[in-house]
Amino acid sequence: MSYKLKTIDTNVPIPHEVLVYIENAILRYSVGLVVLDSRDDFLCAASGTFVCLRDCPAILTARHVIDKIKHNLGLALGNYTHKFILERFCLEFKSAPKGETEASGPDLGLIYINGPKVDTIKAIKSFCNLDSYGDSICKEATIPKTGGWAVFGIPEELSQIESLQKLAGRVVLAPGPDYSVRDGYDYFVFDFRPDPPSCVPSSLAGMSGGGVWHVRLLQHPHSNEVYVPRDSDWLTLSGVVYYQSPIIDGGRSLYTHGRKSVYKKLYEWA
Repeated sequence: MSYKLKTIDTNVPIPHEVLVYIENAILRYSVGLVVLDSRDDFLCAASGTFVCLRDCPAILTARHVIDKIKHNLGLALGNYTHKFILERFCLEFKSAPKGETEASGPDLGLIYINGPKVDTIKAIKSFCNLDSYGDSICKEATIPKTGGWAVFGIPEELSQIESLQKLAGRVVLAPGPDYSVRDGYDYFVFDFRPDPPSCVPSSLAGMSGGGVWHVRLLQHPHSNEVYVPRDSDWLTLSGVVYYQSPIIDGGRSLYTHGRKSVYKKLYEWA
């Protein structure tokens, strides 16, 4: 039985079980970041992705998120029922040079994690091995012609919580992005125009630092049913969210880094 690739943003409905499968796969690598004050009280929420770079565990996020971390860092680990805090001395920060404006970028950062709590995280979450892709991913089509896109993050309006344990992230399917390259860093712009417009959160600020994922899907040529491929490369970390536009005509845009930023430029300074 033959199958053909089909884009996710067509009129063909995506089965609920496929959407749940995609979300669960992305959540395995994703983490809510909670910037804490000197008393370990909540200041603001952000997002990140667990990655492995040169065999070292780390959190990939945005530079401006790192700039806010002055004390300990709280992690929202999904179903983990205890308050999980990484002490400041266990963290090592690396950042891209600061961009001229918030929208222009670059705005990319990496938090290396040290100490015994890494083992606890690994028991709960998975780390995306950036080293395994090498240069091959940068040589592929910068914007794949098939498949779809999803972003992870914690919209700010959902982050007003009483406890770290209640903080939960969201995976949002995204339309195909616009693409550009500046000074070796590449950028996506995702325009969200939901129907009805009221579906747009009043703020997506907490999604800063969240992962951008490319999802490869298969569609049955006769029934039009959509499937996730059985191979291991159907889901690819492809960028990092760093900026949201104001709401215009009921929608807003998310500005993100792309694959070249993550798999090439990151290695120059991380």
